[in-house]
Amino acid sequence: MKKSAFLSIISLCCFVFVSACNDSPKLPESQSVPTVIPTIAPTPKPEVNCSQEQVDEYLDELDYTLEEWDDTYSIAVTTPRASVAPIIGELQDIKRNVRRIDKPECAEYISGIVVVAMESDINALISFLGKDSDSIVTRKMTGAKKAWEIVNGELDS
Repeated sequence: MKKSAFLSIISLCCFVFVSACNDSPKLPESQSVPTVIPTIAPTPKPEVNCSQEQVDEYLDELDYTLEEWDDTYSIAVTTPRASVAPIIGELQDIKRNVRRIDKPECAEYISGIVVVAMESDINALISFLGKDSDSIVTRKMTGAKKAWEIVNGELDS
């Protein structure tokens, strides 16, 4: 999903939420209110040009870093609670490295959602380390999984 489409969906959801929460007074049955159907104009997409060489270099570096992330995360989720703190530190270092990768302008979006997915995993592990309830940890892990599904969808496209 492109950033502009994502923002449009968020805007629409906010509009629906605010509309549903509105406590407007009820009109007498004898009065009627004309129906207004809101329209949302599509957000124009910025034109960003990147050479295929720049994109390939970035994706190669990102792929290497994601492989490192996957290996470290696999260790974290199989490590006893008392020993997971140093591994969380390693994951935070990998996340910072993703932010530092030299990227073309057209890769800003994918870099951002990768960082969000990584932060989601890290937050779930911190909750686990902090002995939050199983339901909270599970909810955070489910959210992280959904974030990674978005990342994988973007990388596939």
